Amino acid sequence: MSSYSSNLWKMYLLKFFSGLHFTAGIIVPFFMQWGGLSFSEVLILQALFVFALFVFEIPTGALADYFGRKHTILIAGFFGCLGALMYTIKPSFWYFLLGETLWALAVALLSGADQALLYDSLKQIKKEHESKKVLSYYECSFLFGILVAAPIGSLLGASVGYPWTFYLTGLGFLAATATGFFLKEPPHKRHGQACHYWTVLKNGMQYFHHHKILRILAFDGISISAFAFLIFWMAQLKLMELNFDIAYLGFVHMSWLVFEISIATNFAFFENLVGSKRRYLFLSAIIPGLGFIALAFTKTILVAIPILIVMGTFAFTRPFLFNHYMQKYIESHHRATVMSTINMVRALARGVVYVVLAGVFLWSHQAAFIIAGLGIIMFSLISKVEEDMLID
Repeated sequence: MSSYSSNLWKMYLLKFFSGLHFTAGIIVPFFMQWGGLSFSEVLILQALFVFALFVFEIPTGALADYFGRKHTILIAGFFGCLGALMYTIKPSFWYFLLGETLWALAVALLSGADQALLYDSLKQIKKEHESKKVLSYYECSFLFGILVAAPIGSLLGASVGYPWTFYLTGLGFLAATATGFFLKEPPHKRHGQACHYWTVLKNGMQYFHHHKILRILAFDGISISAFAFLIFWMAQLKLMELNFDIAYLGFVHMSWLVFEISIATNFAFFENLVGSKRRYLFLSAIIPGLGFIALAFTKTILVAIPILIVMGTFAFTRPFLFNHYMQKYIESHHRATVMSTINMVRALARGVVYVVLAGVFLWSHQAAFIIAGLGIIMFSLISKVEEDMLID
């Protein structure tokens, strides 16, 4: 049992290493200044990335359920490292696309398997009731990795060159892979030797399709995150338009990560502060939505930075909560596949939003910010999530 307990800190460490994205704070200037892309092309590239996630998510989740989560995590680290290096070969849209594809494969391999292994480790030590805290700490380990890497990366990119940020990111993935070797695979139900890959895949998808509450939770999380994740890209663009020094972009990214971690490790406090879990979810969507609209009319850095920090803080912590709540409705032997199904739909929705906004950016940057904000507000108003669905 103690070996399964050690899985927790090992997974925290693995997530930290995989979060050492030295590219995070300067990825937009990397594509636009070193790569020679327009911002619309950057969004198209990201749309292709998430469409690749759409293709990879279910197969990789089913493979994790069938062949084991640990092996899937190890393979993810290898492809993450390879993808990071691919960006540095040549400033070309097509080389970038190959890097995005390999990175999408790594993310898809990890996304269903890591949380499934973590949650099943908690079940082995009879602490699944602590999943909200543990999953939050797990995601915060990733955020802490970015928090450390982003400011270093922006300083490094501005001084010695953007490709160096990808070399260091690749080393982070190698460290994550090395950590994964020491994990112990928790037992989970399998269907025996006669059960083939497609059976695992079919059962996982049917489980999601017939579960009403799971679909409602997924719809809220997916629809709002499709727009909210634009903050990551549009924040750097906005600051570049306001002539903010690129060397310090990573420090802005670091600032909202500090607040993200503060909220993600104290969800219960903030839920009690606003009166209910449902109300907190609603406010955590409305605030980024209004922030996008405010940014459309913002002309100064001193106003833009606080808005971006508040937006990122709430928007990027919402997925932690939804992962926790959805895990409560999924049986162990379907866990990786069902979570990958949800991640696949999330990727498809995000890709559609990226393509639409890429077209809008060709017409008007201000209109793109307004549309992103209105999209979040609209989906938060039509959400059918009820308080009794949010189980701890």
